[in-house]
Amino acid sequence: MPLVSAGDRVLILMARSTRDLAERRIHAQPFGATEAADWSLPALGIARVAAALLEPDPTVVRDIGRVAAGQEVIASLTMSGT
Repeated sequence: MPLVSAGDRVLILMARSTRDLAERRIHAQPFGATEAADWSLPALGIARVAAALLEPDPTVVRDIGRVAAGQEVIASLTMSGT
């Protein structure tokens, strides 16, 4: 992906003069997030590309049950390694 590659190159070039660039956090609520959180600059760059290239499927019904089921799947994936 050229957009990700370009963003990575900028971070690599800037990291030579700004050592803490990848570790720096910005408290933000980007891309329609429901809550503000601490974001790294690389994470914001990747999320920016995803937000630009992906769009919601209009045929999918989004309700509380579907969100809860998705959260359970994600929780089971992250907890399996502990």
